[in-house]
Amino acid sequence: MAAQLREMREKIAHAPVATLQGVLKPLHFDAELAQYGTRFVIGTRQWVFDDVEAWRCGESDGCRVLLAGPGFGKTAIVARLVAMQRDQVLAVHLCRHNDAEKRNPRLMIQSLAYQIAQALPAFRAVLEERLESVAASVGGGDAISVKRLLDELLLQPLSVIEKPALTAATKGGGGGGGGGGGRLLIVIDALDEAEHKHNLKNELLECIAKDFQRLPD
Repeated sequence: MAAQLREMREKIAHAPVATLQGVLKPLHFDAELAQYGTRFVIGTRQWVFDDVEAWRCGESDGCRVLLAGPGFGKTAIVARLVAMQRDQVLAVHLCRHNDAEKRNPRLMIQSLAYQIAQALPAFRAVLEERLESVAASVGGGDAISVKRLLDELLLQPLSVIEKPALTAATKGGGGGGGGGGGRLLIVIDALDEAEHKHNLKNELLECIAKDFQRLPD
């Protein structure tokens, strides 16, 4: 009986997260990150990691964009960055041209919101308080713009919570690594592979160019 009570209490304690997960339907990238992580050659592309770290710990606003042609190894770099700076990476998304869900900008925003909720309890609490509104926006489909979804799931909730303190320094070495200060990261790979139907890709790029600057550090 005691074991059953403990199990019931655990289910109740985790019910809000499960509900949020059911609404946001997050996507998973563990397999892709592991696959591309093995392709990264230790000791290469160090200038990319140095540039990201300088920007992360600097005072400049906006996003940092890596532009490179096919074969440069952008996804492998992302996999290495996520592995080495896990404490600083709030969320990651890999757009895939051959996956209808992973190239969908709306599902990308939902997935990012869920990952941030898992990392930041205060952010999760805000989404749970607004769960009815969140569910309505997510269920609105094409009637809800990418801009509105970004505003409701990311910009507004993040604006009302305190800036989280980094509590652990990430291990260094081999490309990546970083201290405990600086801004937290949302990493998006292969934006050029995002869904282009109904102007979703252009809408997403416009949101990133203009609205991501409103995200708190």
